[in-house]
Amino acid sequence: TELVRSALIVPDGKSPQLGNEISLELRSSDRVEWLVSFIKLSAINAFYPQLRDFCNTPSPDGSPRLRIATTTYIGATEPGALKKLFSLPNTEIKVCFNSSRTRLHAKAYLFHRESGFGSAYIGSANLSSAALSSGMEWTVKVSQQELPYLWERSKIAFEGCWNDPNFETCTIEDMPRIEAALN
Repeated sequence: TELVRSALIVPDGKSPQLGNEISLELRSSDRVEWLVSFIKLSAINAFYPQLRDFCNTPSPDGSPRLRIATTTYIGATEPGALKKLFSLPNTEIKVCFNSSRTRLHAKAYLFHRESGFGSAYIGSANLSSAALSSGMEWTVKVSQQELPYLWERSKIAFEGCWNDPNFETCTIEDMPRIEAALN
C-alpha cells in the first residue's frame, strides 16, 4: 500500500497480506512499536531477516528501534518467539503477566519515519502466521500523512499501554517466569 494513503486490509484476494506489509514497512522505518496480545514463532520466522536487519542498525539516540508489548493471557504466546525476539539488538519487550486484570485484545503495529510518513496498522491480527497471511482478519492502515490526528491518537494509545505498570520490561533472563505464566 502507498505510504500516503490509508487502507483497509481484508482477506478478499485484492488486499495485500499484512505480513507482506510489515516486511516492507521494516525496510524503511526508523522506529517500530507493536502491541499484540500474543506472538507465535511462525510469524516471527516469516519476516525474521527483515526484522534482524532492522534491529541491527542502532538508532541515533541510542533508544530501542523495536518496542513490543504483549501478554501471557490465555498462554497463547510461544516461548520460542520471545526467545528469538530477545536475541535482537536494539529491542525492548514488555510483558503483562496480570491476565486477570489486563486482558489485552488490541493489535497495533506502528512504523515511525522521521520523514513524517509513518503508518499504523490496527485491527484483529495478532503476530501469528495465519493472522498475517490467510486468516479472516481485518486491519486498517492509518497513514500519518492522510490522517495525522488518527496517527497521533495511535501513538498516544500505544504509549498508554507501554507505560502501564502492568507491563513489565523483560529480557531473556525472565524466560522462566514467562514460561511459568504461559503454562
